[in-house]
Amino acid sequence: MFNVINIIDQVKNIHMRLFIFIIILLFPLNSYACSCGESSDIESRFKRAYSVILAEVTNTKLVKTSYNGHYVEYIVADIDIIETFKRSKKPVNQVIDLVPDIGNCSIVLVSGMEYIFFIDNGIEDESQEIGNDKRLGANNYVGQCTGSHHVNMYHKSFSKIKRRLKQMAN
Repeated sequence: MFNVINIIDQVKNIHMRLFIFIIILLFPLNSYACSCGESSDIESRFKRAYSVILAEVTNTKLVKTSYNGHYVEYIVADIDIIETFKRSKKPVNQVIDLVPDIGNCSIVLVSGMEYIFFIDNGIEDESQEIGNDKRLGANNYVGQCTGSHHVNMYHKSFSKIKRRLKQMAN
């Protein structure tokens, strides 16, 4: 009788371990949470953006600063505009994003890559400084939540995106 109870307990333990293993496989413990909380359709992003452009990043630099008592690093990228879909009041020759990190919604600005930038200028107050540059804290911000992303201009789906942006521009 004692052996039967022992065997039943071992089977239960095996089943419980298998159950936990399956749960761990189905639901990863780490989360890469880039949650923007706003509408993600292209029309909403276009309307919300200060400017919408297709551009190539030509140079990047790391800028270190503090904001609200926290140490912050930004990437400031010089760009060459290829095409403008929504023109801003001021010329755009740089964009800014956070240094890529898990969950911070960075689009990873890399020299030589092309991007569609939905530029946001309305997040923070204009008195912020970034490094030695007197700049808006979110001046020309292009993180994932704006809709900005790198593109392959030669990919078949890019022409469809480009046509849609041109339609919205008119």
